[in-house]
Amino acid sequence: MFLAFWDRAGVRHFGVEEEVLLPAFARWGDADDPLVARTLCDHVAIRASIAALRVSASPSLGDLVALGERLAEHVRMEERELFGLIERTIPPADLDLLADRVARAERG
Repeated sequence: MFLAFWDRAGVRHFGVEEEVLLPAFARWGDADDPLVARTLCDHVAIRASIAALRVSASPSLGDLVALGERLAEHVRMEERELFGLIERTIPPADLDLLADRVARAERG
């Protein structure tokens, strides 16, 4: 069930952040900001956990819980810290354009 969700929406969501949102932020902000690095590192770690799920005949409950906790922590960090940084950094008119680009990219 989770892998079906990931394949349908998760992969696209991470891609939109990496290919649209973060590059737009880097135009006005610091591409080396620790929140950008944390976002990208989280994406790598989450993808690695998902890859391990795909090859495991019977993933452990601990591995599933750890992945769920990592995802929840990642979402909270984005909502509480990263998105606020982006909103404070990008000029309002450009932020509106970015929101449209992100929405279009999320729809595919």
